[in-house]
Amino acid sequence: MPKQVLLICPVIIMSLVILTGPCTEAQDNTPKQTVPTRKLPRNRRREAGAARDRADLMRARFERQLAPSDHSKPKESQTETLEAEVVEAYEDVIEKYAHTDIAAYCAMRLAGFYRRLGHVDKSLRLLEATASEFEGTHEASKVMYETGLFHAQVRKDQASAREWFKRIPDPSPPAPNDRDSQDMMTQ
Repeated sequence: MPKQVLLICPVIIMSLVILTGPCTEAQDNTPKQTVPTRKLPRNRRREAGAARDRADLMRARFERQLAPSDHSKPKESQTETLEAEVVEAYEDVIEKYAHTDIAAYCAMRLAGFYRRLGHVDKSLRLLEATASEFEGTHEASKVMYETGLFHAQVRKDQASAREWFKRIPDPSPPAPNDRDSQDMMTQ
């Protein structure tokens, strides 16, 4: 190897260390193996989907009543009752269909509902707990993204948001028999 190359290599390496910081651990760029969420049998999946839809419809009805209109506002006791019903509907789905994609969806929707009501801390705790529960699954990426957005938009904490976004794993390559994903990647 020529002497010029030997002299340049340490300079380049030192420049990289100065710019990026010392490498304390090996970087693993291989996609992480995802852990599947619990799969429900077809009839249970239909039940879970119907329960999710009921909770979403209850939330929509609640939010429609809070929207400004020509009609009189609902009484505070009615609002509290509807609020409790929406929370209970989402919590029932999360508990009954634990560790499924539907439970993750409902947890994110419930966190959004808490945020809408001004329960910011409760919303953040739910998002972080859901991200921990679903760690290593496809749903975890969605929850981590939502948690990062929450930190950025609600808390105005860009450093925490960045940390949550960094936790999102790189997408894994499609399975050999997954034609649709392979076709999309080649287009």
